[in-house]
Parts: sequence; C-alpha cells; structure tokens
Amino acid sequence: MFYKILAQNDVAQSRAALLEPYRGEKYVYSTDTILDIETEQISNEFDRGFKGSVIKSSERYTLGRNGWRNFKTNLHTMNAKTSRPADPEKPEEYVFARFVEIDSACKGAIPGAWVDVPDDIHWYQSVDGRVRFLEIPSRLDPAQHLLFIVLGKIPQGGAPEAEWEESVLLLRSNTPYELQANPDRRQRIEDIRAIALQAYKLSLDQGMVEIALPKPYFGEKVIYGRAWKESELTQDDLEQLPDYVKQKAVSYLQAAVEYSFREYCRQQLSHLPDNVQINVADCLAELLETVRGESSVEAGEILTKYLGAYIQEKEPFRVFSEISIFASLNVKLLADSTVTPWETINKYIQKYESSVALMPDSKAADTLKIPLNYLRFIRKSFVYGEEQQIHPGSVVFGQDISSTQIYNYIEHGAVSGAVALGASDQSHAYIVADGLDFPLLVGLPPSIMQYISRGAQTAFYGSRLLINPGPEDLVVLAENAARSGAISGYFSQQFYKGVKLTAGSRPTKLKENTANRKEKDQEPALQNYTDSIGLFRMEFELSAQGRILNSREWLGILRAALKSHPAGITFRTLDEGRDKEPINDLPAILPGQTIYEYLFLPQNQAVREAQAEYMRAIFMLAAEQPAAQLEIIYPMIRSKEELDNYHAVFFAPLQAEFPQAKVREGVMIETPGAVASLGAILKAVDCVSIGSNDLTMSIVGKKERKDISSLDGLQYGVLDTIRTIIQQSKARGKPVEICGDMAGNPVIACILLALGQVDLSMKNKSIPFVQAAIQYLEAKNLFPKITQLIAEMLDPGADKQMTGLELYTAVLELFKDDVMLTELLTDRYYLNP
Repeated sequence: MFYKILAQNDVAQSRAALLEPYRGEKYVYSTDTILDIETEQISNEFDRGFKGSVIKSSERYTLGRNGWRNFKTNLHTMNAKTSRPADPEKPEEYVFARFVEIDSACKGAIPGAWVDVPDDIHWYQSVDGRVRFLEIPSRLDPAQHLLFIVLGKIPQGGAPEAEWEESVLLLRSNTPYELQANPDRRQRIEDIRAIALQAYKLSLDQGMVEIALPKPYFGEKVIYGRAWKESELTQDDLEQLPDYVKQKAVSYLQAAVEYSFREYCRQQLSHLPDNVQINVADCLAELLETVRGESSVEAGEILTKYLGAYIQEKEPFRVFSEISIFASLNVKLLADSTVTPWETINKYIQKYESSVALMPDSKAADTLKIPLNYLRFIRKSFVYGEEQQIHPGSVVFGQDISSTQIYNYIEHGAVSGAVALGASDQSHAYIVADGLDFPLLVGLPPSIMQYISRGAQTAFYGSRLLINPGPEDLVVLAENAARSGAISGYFSQQFYKGVKLTAGSRPTKLKENTANRKEKDQEPALQNYTDSIGLFRMEFELSAQGRILNSREWLGILRAALKSHPAGITFRTLDEGRDKEPINDLPAILPGQTIYEYLFLPQNQAVREAQAEYMRAIFMLAAEQPAAQLEIIYPMIRSKEELDNYHAVFFAPLQAEFPQAKVREGVMIETPGAVASLGAILKAVDCVSIGSNDLTMSIVGKKERKDISSLDGLQYGVLDTIRTIIQQSKARGKPVEICGDMAGNPVIACILLALGQVDLSMKNKSIPFVQAAIQYLEAKNLFPKITQLIAEMLDPGADKQMTGLELYTAVLELFKDDVMLTELLTDRYYLNP
C-alpha cells in the first residue's frame, strides 16, 4: 500500500493513508516506533526490484554538539562514557568524521544538485534542505557501499526542541545506491521522510497516551518515572553488528568482566545465611583483584579463606561453587587468544545454550543456566558499556522480568517500578514483588512498547498506564490514589475478624491463601484478617527453604501456621506449580507431565518420600491438637483411580500410624476428569476445594494462566460447572471451598456465594473488601437477586444468554447505594476484559 500510493505521485492527497503505518488503534506511535517504520520504509525502497537483500544493515544516529550517538541502542557511540566527535584516525570512525567534513563543506552548494567529491564520494541536498545524502565507500570493507541520509531533527528523551539533534540513517549495502541515476527513488525517500515528519509532529501534539491495564494495580501509590527498556541482545542484533563495533568493544572487555564479576559476587555474598560471619566488603575486594591481575591467588583460595568454617553448609557451599564458576569463566574470557574476545564470549554462550537446549526443564539445565546468565550479563556490559545502567527514578520495561531482577531493582533503590509484558500474576516474580511491596505490572500486551520511547515519562496507578503525562495528569492520579487509599483504609478499619458471615442466609467463611512464611515476614504490618488458612501450598514452602524437609522440620513450620490461624488449615500436597520453582534434591517435572505421573514414576521415590514427610507432619500436628480442623487436599486429580492411589500410598498408612489424629481428606476439583468423575470422588472424600484458575483454564481451553482473566471464570461453562459441583457436594453433605482469583474479587465472590453454600479462600489483603461486599448485599437482601441473574444466564432455553461481563456489571450495579464501596470495587477490582 505504501509504495502503491507513492507511485501515484500524489503524496499530498494520499497523506492520510500513508500515515496509517504510524498509528495504532487510538494513538500515533512513539518516536522510537516511528523511527523504526521510517527506517524500514527507506530500506525497502532499495530492496524492491532486487533478488535477495541489498541493504545489509541500517542504523539510526543522532548528530549534534555531543558528537555521534546511536539513537536506538547506544551501541555505537564514539565513546562509551562521554560523547565526542568522531576520530578520523580510527578506521571504525573514519566514515563519521569524513561525513562531518564533507557535509560542512558542501552545505553552501546549490540545493537539489549533486556534488562530486574526490575518492568516489557523492553529496546531495534536497531543494527544501530537509534531506541530505552522502555516498561514501567503506574503509573497513571495500566491497561495501555506505549511504548517510540526514533526515532532520527528531524528539529525544523529553529534551526541549532546542536540544534535538539531527537524525541520520546509515545504510550498508552490497550494491551501489545509484541515487544520481534514479531521481525518482531519491524523491520517494524524501516523500517517506515528509510523512514520517508529520507522524512525529502528530505524536507530539497528541500529548498523553493512556493504556487500560488488564487488571488494576493493587496499592495506593502512583508509580512514575522515565521509561527504561530492559533488553537482551538478540541473535539478529549479534549478526548485524558491524565488525568495527565488535573491534571497538574489545577495549571494554576487561571493564565488562570486572563489572559483571563484582555485581554477581556482591549478589551471591549478600545471600549468605545470617550465621555466616564474614567481612563481605573485604572478600569482594580480594575477589576483584583476581580480575584486575593484582593478585596471584585464585578465587577459590580467597573464598576458602572467608567461608572455610561454613563450607559444609548448603548455602555457603552454593555461593562458593557459583563464584568459583564465574572466576573460571573470567580466566577463559580474558586469556583466550585464539579468537577475538567478541568471538570468545559468544563461543561460550553458544556452548551453554546448546547444552541447556538438550535437557529442557531438568535440574542439570538449571545448573547450566547459572554460568549462561553470567556470560550474557558480561556480553551486555561488554557491548553496551555504561549506557546500559539503569538511571535513578526509572520505570523498567521488559518482556520477562525475573525474581532476581526484582531483588536487584529493590537493592538499586532508585527504580520506581517495573512492567513485565510476558509475566502473569501467577509468576514467581510477581509473587516476590507482591510480597516485597515492589510495584510490578504484569500481563500487558507487547503492543504498548510501540508507544514508549526510552526516557519518556510514564506513570501507572489503578487500571491506568500513562505515557508522557503532564503535571496535571500526575496530580489527578495522586488525588485518585489518595481517595482510593482512604476508601481502602476505611473498609480495613471496619473489618471485624470474629464476625459470623452469611450470604443468602447461608453461613460462609473467608479463609486466607498463603504462599510461605517469608512473604509474611516481609509484610510485618499486615495483620491476619482471618483465623483460617484455606490453601497452604507445600511447594511454595519447599521453594522458600530451597530443599526437601523431614517431618520434624515440617512440624515446626506447621505449628507456627496453626498458632497464627487456630481455626484450621487446609493443606495442599505437591502441585504442578512446583515446576516453576526448582527444589534442590528433587527431579524437575517434565513438560506436559501431570503431578500424578510425576509423583508415581518408579524412579521418583524421593518425591514420594518428600510428600510423605509433609503429610506425616500434618498427622503429627493433628495428634497434638485434636480440636484443630485440619484438611489435606490433592490437586489436579483426574479420576477416582488417582484419588484411590493417593489414599492408599499416603493417607491410609498415616491413619493407621496416628489413629488419634483427625484429618479430613479431600481433592481439588479443577480438571475435566475430576468433573466427569465427581459422583465417584464425592463418595470417597470428606471435602472438596474448587481451584477456580485451573478449572477455568480447562473449560475455556487455555494452557497458560497468564492467558485467562477473572472474566473468563464468568463464562457459561465455568459457572455452570461450579454450580453443579456445589449442588452435588451439598447433596452428599460434603463442604465446598473455592480458591483462586475469582474468590478474591468481591463482586465475583458474591456471585460464587449466590450459587450455594461455600467457603472462599483468597489473598489476605482482599478479605476485608470481600467481607464488606457480602455484608452489604446480605443487609439489603440482594443475594436472591444475584441468584435470579445467574439462573437467567444459565437457562439453556433463554432467547439471549447474558454474558459474563453483563452479569458482572449487573451485580456491580447492586452496590450503587454505597458510594464508597462502589468506588472501591470500581477502582481496585473492576474488570478490563
């Protein structure tokens, strides 16, 4: 379409259509994205009509008082620390220096005319002076043709217009450009530039861009700062880097290795247990001397000196081993003289990547990822230099952000928050960030990156992400946050822990989902809003401990949990979620393998023993506390036969060993097989729990939790299934509990309670708000109204069935008489389908 319109030679009339590539659904793209599109359009102009790719690489620079800087990645600055003019004596900088010399000398020439310069160099300036061309041979590669195209000034990182620098596109080709002989091609490039320039202006004029978040950010704080894009070099990036860039980067290898070793050692030494009493600063200083060549002592000897007294302990030994691996890699990188340092570092990275690829999701692969990540960190430092350091006050944007990065951002101290496009609220990074109260947005579509330039002002709060907000926009966000904080505080203060809740005259209990005690330790000000734990996750505690535990160790943990929640605990056995958190001494769960298959593999005796020790501790606790209500539930059950096997292998032997212990046995209904076998399962268990997340995924056909929302749980098939489970359980006198994201949303929680008598388990911080919603509807006798709405939605004979969003909106409308509660439910919990 772009070239078809250009060929019509009627750019003015076609301008609206030509601008389409630079627009999203609602907004014009950011400077970065417009620049990418413009570069692609110009590069394609030379590739059309040729076999194969004529343009080998394209790079965008800015040229101004600070010399040359690569606009996109800063890979090719003339100096990594301080920008400066190009040096004509250096082969890799010669063409930049030559361009400045020729361009300055030729600016007085007649516009629209070519100027021939000795050494087969050609210069041209457009009639309006906006575009200039310079064809120049490559000094490093005689077979390569270079073309500089000056495309005017572009906006840069929030700088005032007076400080904008000229945008320069450098193309590298394996054939001549022949612009003198092809004036039409030159004109099309000028036309492309004219359209891009208009897109830049439209992008500036449109002001703030607002993105609706897929779920509200929970908290009463506005997060704002300059956007910082976290990136890793892709294979395409590596292949397209010019040789002179690699050669230039060689001079930074020593500094990159030293910087990387310091960061990784500092991180590892900070994770030593409290009982390890060493001088970390002195140890780190001595380790760095091994990189600088100031010490003849090896890193292993230095670590032995400081950690020798603790080396038999698990965590100090891990730190010793990993730092020793890093030190060994340092030696190889700095000493390998057979190839260039650039080739050396990539050789080792490819070696580890190949090894990891051969053993996916295994414990050995996790071990290999340790040196692999270290090498990648060196490569990033090696190429980017100091340009890659996160600036204070930044909001970090990345495709995937790990829990380790979260710890690093917190330690950095000046990172306002982070946005992870590829993560979900089920990821370990999100759980860590939530526990440490670090602002992390997850699950956003990658398309938002088209609107963000590095250095652009960003802010997020509630269900809004703002790009380039003005001061008045930040004031509005702050006012909304203060109001929401006051509302949240009001309902938290009104919360009464001992209240006996009813929903539609049926008694119900609100319980707490727990991950592990470490999260609670990080939120000491957060009270327990309930005396019951509805979901005690075995795998989270194992991940926090980093190893398998015996029954006595488990008993200490379970006693502490019961002390803080004396009304009772529902213990879940090992779940498939544990594959996200590798546990030392346990084999990794394989892709596509169910937890049942994993547990009962003949070679996985250690896994069964680990689960047996956990369940033994539960029976020991029940024997100590006969009045406590303790339950064990098995996750991801697919049939009555699987349940029978769990019972025979784990539960029955413990019943015989501890006859005085009263422990109820149950299952989580969250798979199609469990739903199909519901009648048989209910005959064999004491209680059931509905795992709303996995049940929703199985019914709507999604494989990843990040792909579902709470709204998916309100689809016909999901609600009808939950209603069936509740009704059949009630008929057999078996109590039902629902956990997952649906239970933690006050509006959806009330919908679930209208289905029948159930208890709900959710994150601790959601409990006051769910209680407030239940109490309001019960006082107004509105639960029968919700039951009626559900009946109409699930009526197979209805002319038009209500959607999940319509049901949610109708229930939300029932709260309209309580303005504060409505604001809370809208600001913090309202769905963004």
